[in-house]
Amino acid sequence: MADQPKQTVYSEYDGTGYTSVVTAKIAAQNDTVTMPDYTTISTVQGMTKTGIAITTTVNANIVTVTSALSNVNIILLLWGQRA
Repeated sequence: MADQPKQTVYSEYDGTGYTSVVTAKIAAQNDTVTMPDYTTISTVQGMTKTGIAITTTVNANIVTVTSALSNVNIILLLWGQRA
């Protein structure tokens, strides 16, 4: 499992938490994306750049992509609390 490179392309505070849009390259199933500026990620929605939904799990500020993907660019929409 490797922490993949990522880029936050948008982030906004709505008064109760943050919403961020993140792009990342996933090399293989179970790769992770760590968001060090978040303390807790409560919800994640993700898709490939072609619009196919992906499955994820979250542990604090680490998102694990559990879909069977290989060398794919993804988009993640995150909701949670930042430090």
